[in-house]
This record gives sequence, C-alpha cells and structure tokens, in this order.
Amino acid sequence: MTLADVKSRLRVDFNDHDTLITSLMNAAIARATSVIGELDLAINHEAHEAVLDDIEAMYRGDGGSLSSMKTYRRLSIRPMI
Repeated sequence: MTLADVKSRLRVDFNDHDTLITSLMNAAIARATSVIGELDLAINHEAHEAVLDDIEAMYRGDGGSLSSMKTYRRLSIRPMI
C-alpha cells in the first residue's frame, strides 16, 4: 500500500495532508495486524480494501470503519474471545 494509492482513494490531489495520511495508514495497518495477525496486503485483497476503508473513515474523522473491523475479525488467524 502506497501513499499514492491512499490519496487516490481519498481523492486528495495535494500534499498538505501527506503526514496525516501516512499516520492514518500506519494506524490502520497496525489495527488490522493486531486483529488479523500476519498480514500481507499485497496478497489479501479483501484486507487491503478493509484497510483503505478504515483509513478513509479515519480521514473523515469517524475514528475507523466498523465494516473494516468486521472484516479484520473474519480474516483473523487468532482466536477471538
């Protein structure tokens, strides 16, 4: 996942928010990894899309995507308690 991919998804064509978007990317990937376990976004398209949705929700100020969290849980290799 690249900054350019995320900016395209967010329809951001300026560089003013690059630092913010990079931070959101890191947060969303960390969130996904903490739930799913091992995560390879290049292989798992569904997880990749869920992370993009999560970033988009955080960028809007929604704090994250509930549907992304559901996807993370479904894809999890860790037991859910």
